[in-house]
Amino acid sequence: MKHSRLFLLALIVAISVYSAAVYTSCTKTAQCAAACLNGGSCSNGTCRCLSGFSGGWCQFSNIIYRNATYTYVKVTIFSKMNHDSVFVIPPSGSVQMPGTPGDTAMAFAYTYGPIGPKSIASSSTDIGPFGLTINLDTVFTPFPHNGNQYVDFHVDDRYFFLQIQNNNVGNQGSDNILSLVVNTLYSGQDIAGTQTPLSYSGNFAVVNDSLIHPVGYFGARLGSDVTTTDALGNSVNRYLNLVPSSDKGVIVTIP
Repeated sequence: MKHSRLFLLALIVAISVYSAAVYTSCTKTAQCAAACLNGGSCSNGTCRCLSGFSGGWCQFSNIIYRNATYTYVKVTIFSKMNHDSVFVIPPSGSVQMPGTPGDTAMAFAYTYGPIGPKSIASSSTDIGPFGLTINLDTVFTPFPHNGNQYVDFHVDDRYFFLQIQNNNVGNQGSDNILSLVVNTLYSGQDIAGTQTPLSYSGNFAVVNDSLIHPVGYFGARLGSDVTTTDALGNSVNRYLNLVPSSDKGVIVTIP
């Protein structure tokens, strides 16, 4: 009886081992629906793409548009895969557009802020400060064959971005700046030698908190200046001494 039980136990173990071996030999690793391209590899039925490629089988490369300006940029992108895509890119932000290597994408963009002055400083509900809205160059970019292609949006040397730091010390807001005049004495051509609207005035509140407040883009000239007026009617004028360069940012400190 004892020998029969041992034999039965050994038989059960043998059958279990055999069944496991048969099951393992019949189970296949999941295959990808199509061959993975551009150096991608198949893992459990999914293509794992190298950096710079995307898509179900890594068939797309990427153009990455980056905002190098001081304001939001609104960009419209046309390509075969994305006929009319619109994005709003924050300062120092980026957006990625996939496409087939060799195809070309066209993008046109502009600084995204209201045209003309605002009655108060920009709040958290606003997109962009006041000043000029600037049309940036239209860019034609082919999708790369080797990963990511980067496109940076810049503002050229015909403009500068104004920021104001109000260090006045007063009571009950008497030293808050209420209005600005930019390029008070403008005449002639701008810093790049072309005619760009430069003289600009309007209401813009800058509280006396010693923080740096973004204002907006304005035309640049060698004699560009800023005049601020506070709640008591006191005015301060600053000359900026601009040097020709793209993506200029100027901080004016009052007083």
